[in-house]
Amino acid sequence: YCSTRRLTTNTPLQALVTLNDPSFVEAARVFAQRALSWEESNDQNRIRLAFIMATSRAPSDSEMRILTDTLSEQKKEFGSHPERAKDFISNGRSPAPHNHDPVELAAWASLGSILLNLDETITRE
Repeated sequence: YCSTRRLTTNTPLQALVTLNDPSFVEAARVFAQRALSWEESNDQNRIRLAFIMATSRAPSDSEMRILTDTLSEQKKEFGSHPERAKDFISNGRSPAPHNHDPVELAAWASLGSILLNLDETITRE
């Protein structure tokens, strides 16, 4: 039979695909490139706009705190291991841009991956 609505699931299989597939990682990088190209005054404004683009709604205060903390952690992690940043942003067919710092781009791509993997981003209701 045919179903017009996708059921919400708690299985991790979909998340494993969307977090690890090179096409999804590349999509997160391109999403990050777009966010970094916005002429916003700070990371919080960029996060807010990226969240709105992904979910069609503004983030709550708690979501903003989580995303801001996550971006900061990712910057520290990739800053400690710049070779991992370069590997991460090289996923996919399109070449990584040279006009962004690899550490900054990798941190934003990681955040982009989180936003693009949200249930409300993947499943529109």
